[in-house]
Amino acid sequence: MTAFHDAIAAMGSTLRASCGLSVTYHRGESSVQVTAVVGRTLYEADDASGAIVKAEARDYLIEAVALDFGAGTVRPEPGDRIWEPLAGGESADVYEVMPLGPEPCYRKSDPQGNVLRVHTKLIETGAAIE
Repeated sequence: MTAFHDAIAAMGSTLRASCGLSVTYHRGESSVQVTAVVGRTLYEADDASGAIVKAEARDYLIEAVALDFGAGTVRPEPGDRIWEPLAGGESADVYEVMPLGPEPCYRKSDPQGNVLRVHTKLIETGAAIE
């Protein structure tokens, strides 16, 4: 790694430490706790009538190596879910991983792909955490 890459990695660590929140990333019956930084992406999509609709996705910036359910790291897939705990920790908002129109459901957030920007939409609010 170069000094530039080291500086980017250090900046990411500082951002996660100061602004990150603990969320649970789910795929089917598997889940893993990760630290994520919340972001957003503005995008345009065609609706059923062909009109252009402007929308906003809630993004989670997650370290790629953190997405490991025990058999090695994985990449986000449409349909995965992110549970973000609400105050008190007994319930959570649930976000589903989704593509943005023709774009995939995630993109690299740095040149090396160490951090992934995962696109989601809110599908449930106040879900009981089991």
